[in-house]
Amino acid sequence: MRIDWNEEICGLPLLRVRHLLRRAGPAQFNIGFVIDVLGIKPKSADDLVAELMRRGWLEKAKPITPRRRGKKNRLF
Repeated sequence: MRIDWNEEICGLPLLRVRHLLRRAGPAQFNIGFVIDVLGIKPKSADDLVAELMRRGWLEKAKPITPRRRGKKNRLF
């Protein structure tokens, strides 16, 4: 796949978006993380996340539910 580095997503250069995606871990990717890494306003962060989801680059994670273990080491 060839990437056009002059492309922008929501007014941000693709290189900055790549930097954001590389810094993100599965549990920390939220609007606050986007704002901190890119230094953008909350509305811009919302728009960027929505666009990345629209393009299929991000997807909403399913909640993690704890598995029930035996009586000795129960989680709940």
